Amino acid sequence: MAGGANKLKQVVDFILSLLAVLKWVPFLGQWRPLLLGLSTLLGTLSTVLVKCDAKDDAQPKPTPTITANTSPTAAAIHTPSPTPTPPPEIVLDRVPQVGWPFTVRYTAPFKYNTHLWADKYRLQILGQDPRTGHMIAPGLTLNTAGRRKLTIRDLQGNVLAEKVIEVKP
Repeated sequence: MAGGANKLKQVVDFILSLLAVLKWVPFLGQWRPLLLGLSTLLGTLSTVLVKCDAKDDAQPKPTPTITANTSPTAAAIHTPSPTPTPPPEIVLDRVPQVGWPFTVRYTAPFKYNTHLWADKYRLQILGQDPRTGHMIAPGLTLNTAGRRKLTIRDLQGNVLAEKVIEVKP
């Protein structure tokens, strides 16, 4: 659409929207038929402008010619390589202290019968964190200070992840 026709269409559409609101005003009385006639006239004008624009778009545009002495150069397109997902790991919500509960998270998708071990003792089966879908062991309490080796194992006893932690007194 040409610049002038585009502006004209915008003005006509604005006036049409005002008339659409005004024709429902109850105190218009004798002016209502005039507003309805004006609305019809401007609606027709808006339609004609749209059809003229469609005709202009349908006409073929002249194609630019390329001379033989110029060669187009290919622009370098950067395609980002996918970043590898980090391996699942054991994450604690805070530094464990003797007698105080803490939460252990395993950043892998939830899988049934996954167990949390501390040294050679099975502590509990991991549940599912509803927010992230990862595995979680909430409310874990250790009663002695020192170094512990937390291990995540599946039902067959295969080690999925390990982490050495220090339990503070």
